[in-house]
Amino acid sequence: MVTRYTITTTFKHLFLFWLLSLSTSTALHADDCQPVVARMVALQGEAEVRRSEADSWGSVNRDSSFCPGDQLRVKDNSRVGLQLNNETFLRLSEQSNIRFAPPADQQTSWLEIIKGIAHFISRITRPAQVNTPYVNASIEGTEFTVEVTDSTTLISVAEGKVRAHNSQGEALLSSGEMAETSQGNAPVVSQMVNPLDAVQWALYYPAIIDFTRQGSSANDSINRSYQAYRQGKHSEAFELLERSASEKDSDTLNFRAALNLAVGQIEAATRDIQQLLADNPQNATALALKSIVATIQNQQDSALSSAQQAVAASPDSTTALLALSYARQSRFELDKALDAATEATRQAPDNALAWSRLSQLHLMFRQMDEATAAAQKAVAINPQIALSQTTLGFSHLIELDLEDARQAFQQAISLDQASPMPRLGLGLVTIREGDLSEGRQLLETAVHLDPGNALLRSYLGKAYYEEKRNDEAGKQFELAKQRDPLDPTAWFYDAILKQSENRPVEALVDIQNAIDLNDKRAIYRSRLLLDEDRASRNISQANIYTTLGFPRLALKESWQSLNSDPANASAHQFLSDSYAGIIRHEIAQVSELLQAQLLQSEITAPISPSASETNLFAFENSGPSITGLNEYNPLFNRQRLAFQASALTGSNNTRGGEIVAGAFANRGMISAGHFRESSDGFRENNDSEQTISNLFAQFRLNHELSIQGEVKQKEGEFGDLLLRFEPDSFNESLRRNIDSDSYRIGLNYSPDIKQTLIFSASSQDLEDSDTRTGSEISLDSDGKQYEAQYIFTTEMFDINAGAGYLTSDQTTLSSFKFFGFIITEEEELTVEQKTANLYLNYPWQMGSFVVGFDYVDIDDEVSIDKSKFNPKLGAIVNITEETSFRLAAFKALRPVIINQQTLTPTTLIGFNQYFDDYLGAESTRYALALDHSFNASLHTGIELTRRNIENEFESAFISDETHKEHDHLLYAYYEISPNIGISGEYSYEKFERDFTEGVIEIDRPASLLTQTTTLGLTYAHVSGLYSRIKGNYVDQEIENIELMGTSSDSDQFWVTDLSLGFRLPKRMGKIEILTKNVFDKEFNYQSINPGTGTPQSSPFYPERSFQIKAELAL
Repeated sequence: MVTRYTITTTFKHLFLFWLLSLSTSTALHADDCQPVVARMVALQGEAEVRRSEADSWGSVNRDSSFCPGDQLRVKDNSRVGLQLNNETFLRLSEQSNIRFAPPADQQTSWLEIIKGIAHFISRITRPAQVNTPYVNASIEGTEFTVEVTDSTTLISVAEGKVRAHNSQGEALLSSGEMAETSQGNAPVVSQMVNPLDAVQWALYYPAIIDFTRQGSSANDSINRSYQAYRQGKHSEAFELLERSASEKDSDTLNFRAALNLAVGQIEAATRDIQQLLADNPQNATALALKSIVATIQNQQDSALSSAQQAVAASPDSTTALLALSYARQSRFELDKALDAATEATRQAPDNALAWSRLSQLHLMFRQMDEATAAAQKAVAINPQIALSQTTLGFSHLIELDLEDARQAFQQAISLDQASPMPRLGLGLVTIREGDLSEGRQLLETAVHLDPGNALLRSYLGKAYYEEKRNDEAGKQFELAKQRDPLDPTAWFYDAILKQSENRPVEALVDIQNAIDLNDKRAIYRSRLLLDEDRASRNISQANIYTTLGFPRLALKESWQSLNSDPANASAHQFLSDSYAGIIRHEIAQVSELLQAQLLQSEITAPISPSASETNLFAFENSGPSITGLNEYNPLFNRQRLAFQASALTGSNNTRGGEIVAGAFANRGMISAGHFRESSDGFRENNDSEQTISNLFAQFRLNHELSIQGEVKQKEGEFGDLLLRFEPDSFNESLRRNIDSDSYRIGLNYSPDIKQTLIFSASSQDLEDSDTRTGSEISLDSDGKQYEAQYIFTTEMFDINAGAGYLTSDQTTLSSFKFFGFIITEEEELTVEQKTANLYLNYPWQMGSFVVGFDYVDIDDEVSIDKSKFNPKLGAIVNITEETSFRLAAFKALRPVIINQQTLTPTTLIGFNQYFDDYLGAESTRYALALDHSFNASLHTGIELTRRNIENEFESAFISDETHKEHDHLLYAYYEISPNIGISGEYSYEKFERDFTEGVIEIDRPASLLTQTTTLGLTYAHVSGLYSRIKGNYVDQEIENIELMGTSSDSDQFWVTDLSLGFRLPKRMGKIEILTKNVFDKEFNYQSINPGTGTPQSSPFYPERSFQIKAELAL
């Protein structure tokens, strides 16, 4: 029977670096017989086969295949891995004996276990059966272990269902259950204390002794044992040590203890270690091995104590220093772990294992040059160590040198067939090259070689997710959570899976767990990379909040992500998406989009020309965007073709559609798209038509530098789009035409995890004409803009600094009729602008403090000549874990911006800085906010802001004036059940300005107060159906300018919006029906920027309208 004791697997994924055996890929083997029912994937030690028609036993090798009737037995201190022909992986322990029996019929496949232990990972879709002397097991897609002794059979189920049955009875086993059956008795079911107990023999321990150096040992027994071990003769290797060990030679016992750990014999290794320390408590090697065992068993204090004792006993011992490195890492002390590994290489500069360990730690800090150099040093010293080849492979993989990575991983597999890490690496290379199916099979093999490793299961689940096999993915995530409850990886990916399955509340629980557990990854991620991880997880949480209809929480997570990691592309992208629905945030919206594109060293989805809020690829790149050791999510962005299309139709002859396609290679991508939308509008001359086309390309030169370029063409024709308080107040003759051609190149240079430099150079040719009865004004502009932004991040503070230069040649042609004559006036000017900005973010125990400034110098040779220094100040105070307080005060000057896009930070701790004001407008904003979560389901907040705006130029319509804006918000969100979220919001928006009495400006009232109360309910079902209903109570008061004084008017009304949608299976898209103003309410409402009088998208229209939209992603 397998000894049952609990080993916590929190750190198992750290120690997949040393197993001594031969292995190979299963796809290219020559068949030894027909029909083949199984192939060897890993052979550690020795095994024998007796063919169905043979009387004698013969040896097997890494290329062996097996057919019905063949019998396989595994010798002492050996292990075997097999892949059956029905998508089942089978691992056999030492002294196991099985027979591949012919199927009873064409629908059932089975084998017989005569003796030993077999671990199954099966994804078969038809019934299968495993026979033993005392009970049989019928399975349908599961993971379980069968142990057969001389008197009993024990079946342990990790996942799925198994029916254990014999002539005395049967039992249906589920996950976490086991059944013991003795001769002549029915199965007896009990609960497993720890699922890993059944596979202790399959677990792994890291090597801290360079076995290859033992071959030159003065001890003849060790020398001959090592040579036998290298040849796969495990029985002979241990027999040689057994004879020598009987003399209690410490070198021999040390070597045997390490060898026992390498083959998974933890009990035998522990006995040797105890004997060594009993004889000599200061035996440094024995203390180091004891430390490694404690580290694996999550006994951190004991591990550190033993490692420190080992170093104290022998300060120059490489083995002791490597054990100390692992012990420090297990305590989240990566800096000290790196120091210990560095000292190991100094003490033994010719020790390949020490250099391999050093390379691993450099990868954890994303110090790529140092990691690659250390790995190459290790290989140069001894290319026969699998760990050295594996580490070099990961260095090449992160550099995207796929062919070099493949060769290194294949070499590692040939040196150590039983090690899962090179299988993982080779699987990632294969996926990256576009073969997802083969790559997934290699990940399955890796899990099969180390079933207790949670991280491997998380990435296997991710591969299933990429194949759109959600059930299998979910099972792997659940198993990973069981194996290591402290690793956030499985929680994070499971949240993405559940969100894609229309289960947002359940997804929210998982993503919150991932965020809470984020720092547990400190065992293999540096502090700066952990900050980036947390930022990415926050963004995934923000996406879930959006699905639930909680927009303010989504924005909160976005700016929190930026505060944690100002170079996080996902945070900028989500801010852009969120701002798209907020009036007067156009500059912020498109600027955040530009920053997101530049900060992505690798674009992973086609670039939509419309940059719409709805993005079917939102789940595809969720996850940390910086690749390091054990964080391979970006590598699932494989070479492929991607396609996205959408179409909509609706009332008022609304039609539209978009097509986007992208091709993705290892280092580059290209994307092209076209968008068109038109509508007749809800009244006369309210029509619009616009088209946008773009071509985008990016190329990644190396892990530090990527370049990109974009060409975009926009055309638009519009009538009078303004919604004034009096619906019949509009201009019947107003027509506006826009034609824009823009070009942009950019680069991203990130030499290390602390530094990021982005640069953008753009130009725009713009033609904009405004025609109405009696007049026409046209603008022809040719502008060029150059900007750079540098982000420097440390554990103590962040610096964000940038500069820009703009020049624009503008020609304005005005013509109007005067008593039958057409008078034409032409004005030419050149705008020149210089900008600079600097922000310092200083985190502290209860929050963070931000101080900064920007400088703008504008000269247009006519009306504007300004140089303005604008200070910025903000702070976040986390009063409790549930309550945070923000306050900010800052000045801004509305600059000239090509395409409305800038690299200057647009938000200060969640408060927007740039609004669509008049050019040259100076503003001061004061803001404070309080957010509080009563529990995991109930969230509330309040935000109060005031903004003063000054225009310092005069014209016939705009006087030297001061504007005041008050913008306040209350919100409450509640996740009422796993399917339902409810929301409530209250907004208060008040605008008032100075005005010249008698100067009537219909689009610019003297004051405008709008109060809106919104109640919403969102329902989502796992079937894919979802619906949203939102009721808005609006109270608006307007004060217009008259010839004498002002006049006031007001209206109050309810508007209800309803949507019903369905998410297509396998994340292929969705279909949605949206009805606005369901009850066809008529009302008066003004949706105009009261400061500039420019059109804004109205949230409400005084008639019922509907839209049907379909989206498809392939």
